[in-house]
Amino acid sequence: MFNQNNTADFMKEKFSDKTHQYIQELACEKPTKEKERKVAIVQHTEENIKVKEAKKKKCVAQAIQLADCVAKVELIFDQSQVDKLKGHNLRDHL
Repeated sequence: MFNQNNTADFMKEKFSDKTHQYIQELACEKPTKEKERKVAIVQHTEENIKVKEAKKKKCVAQAIQLADCVAKVELIFDQSQVDKLKGHNLRDHL
């Protein structure tokens, strides 16, 4: 398109030194903004991964704690003793 539209002739005729400098600055600026945007996306993704890993660790810890509690419960098969159970002990037994 540069060759077909005679862009070089247009630039020679219309652009001043300041205009060329401004365009060069814009060209240098654009990749920097794009790079910053990509870095921000990566940081956001890493934060999301850390949050998800923390949630998984918490769930695993809770599951291990529950399994330990269940393993510690001694089942009572005597009806008279089961009738006497109340509160936390009854719930654990169930």
